[in-house]
Amino acid sequence: MYRSVFIACIVALSCFFSSYSATATKPRLPPSGVQGTWVIVSQVDAKGNMDDLNMGSVITIDLKTNAITANLGCNNMMGNWVEKKENKIKKVALAGTKMACDADLMRLETLFGKNMAKVTSYKFNGAMLEFYNRRKLVMVLKRG
Repeated sequence: MYRSVFIACIVALSCFFSSYSATATKPRLPPSGVQGTWVIVSQVDAKGNMDDLNMGSVITIDLKTNAITANLGCNNMMGNWVEKKENKIKKVALAGTKMACDADLMRLETLFGKNMAKVTSYKFNGAMLEFYNRRKLVMVLKRG
């Protein structure tokens, strides 16, 4: 009888400690690969086609402050970068300075802001970072 109780206690304790150590040593997910500076390769134009608009413009994503900043040649833009879950983000709303610039550049900055507001997810395609609105490709970037 004592032997059965002793064995039951040993089994219960081993189950407890194995589940405790599994949760205590569970590895943390590595930080998102989007952290850092990116350069625009292409984005969707006003007609819905991928084009090399804003090519070379710099975007920085900082996960420590949940911020995204950009400069496309004239105005500085900034907004929140909040990941809902892996590779899915909340709506990115950008604010920016209001300097008067070349009309073409201003149109490209407006387009960039509209495209960023559409982004719902991202994925990596080799060395490229791709932003999507659901399943539609919106922008392609490379490490800066």
